[in-house]
Amino acid sequence: MEKASTETLYQYAVEHGATTLRHDAIAKVRHGLTTLEKAMRVTVGEL
Repeated sequence: MEKASTETLYQYAVEHGATTLRHDAIAKVRHGLTTLEKAMRVTVGEL
């Protein structure tokens, strides 16, 4: 069995309905629960 790369797993998860941390953070910005600066800071490493 071959191991999948992190990017492949990420793409598969998103294609099958997973919500990314960045998208969740942006939703919180839209609802006034956090700032855009904080959302971008905590999701800086996300693809």
